[in-house]
Amino acid sequence: MNSYNWVPIKTNIFCWRAEKERIASRVALCFRGVNLPSTLCPMCGNYEESAEHLLVSCSTALMVWSYIATWCKIHPFFAFSIKDLLEMHNSSNVPELMIGLIPTIEHFIVKF
Repeated sequence: MNSYNWVPIKTNIFCWRAEKERIASRVALCFRGVNLPSTLCPMCGNYEESAEHLLVSCSTALMVWSYIATWCKIHPFFAFSIKDLLEMHNSSNVPELMIGLIPTIEHFIVKF
């Protein structure tokens, strides 16, 4: 994954960890023995909160990605996995602003 000077290093590290399913999602925490009342996503409440769900398939994440595409004046894009987002991040067909925004938005969605 390419990094950009204006993207904080912790954001790039977060994206790397998300791709490896190493962020503290509710599913990951339960797998590590943390007792939680629910593993459902707090943003949508419909599916278990995994890294993949948080960044790609949650209705809130889909809305954020749609708004970002509109703001950047590019066609809406659909990612089916974190790997798809990172491949788009490394693509030469995506405007440079969007390339830098992808890891930043991923980090924002989880902090939201």
